[in-house]
Amino acid sequence: MARLKGILLDLDDTFYEYKKCNELATRKCLESISKICKINIKDAKQNFLKARKQVKKILKNTAAARSRLLYFKKTIELIENRTNIDLALKLENIFWEEYFKRMNLRSNAKKFLELCRRKKLKTIIVTNLTTKEQFLKIRKLGIEKLVDFVITSEEAGIEKPSKKIIQHALKLIKCKKNNVIFIGDKDDYLAAKKSKISFFLISKDSDWLQAMKIII
Repeated sequence: MARLKGILLDLDDTFYEYKKCNELATRKCLESISKICKINIKDAKQNFLKARKQVKKILKNTAAARSRLLYFKKTIELIENRTNIDLALKLENIFWEEYFKRMNLRSNAKKFLELCRRKKLKTIIVTNLTTKEQFLKIRKLGIEKLVDFVITSEEAGIEKPSKKIIQHALKLIKCKKNNVIFIGDKDDYLAAKKSKISFFLISKDSDWLQAMKIII
């Protein structure tokens, strides 16, 4: 690989453990749906899964396909046969409140970003989902001042693994693909491969220490 000048970084399941946050926050919302709509938790879950599937099918490969507000809007429509704006908004608030409570930055991730700064490497978070939610996550993790750029699938108009969002990222940090490395979870491997960019996998906290060796 040519001289390293920039780092592309995934956010979810790379800087923190996504699955735990998502599962616990979703569970809290299903409990609320069960109580408010007076249905059992199993029925609440079935309607939620059906709603999520419908949203993803219609909005495939867009940031909105991951919108929790749309998931809950559609879930309540399936249960009540109407749009319940207040309840959909309430559930979205419950979800993100619970989600952010569970978020913890992986060990050594901050040290990695600080090392990138010392090495004068350009850093950009390349992430799916909407900009507001991803900004709030980054701020909650306390790394907002340690990355140079953030690009989301909302502004790129398409999700990873599309090469389009990667091209946007390279343009922002003014780097060529042979001068960067993509650091992310297993789902990002395909994005890196399609763009012919070197890739490093993060699957556990200790991997950030190994990643530091790449740029030392």
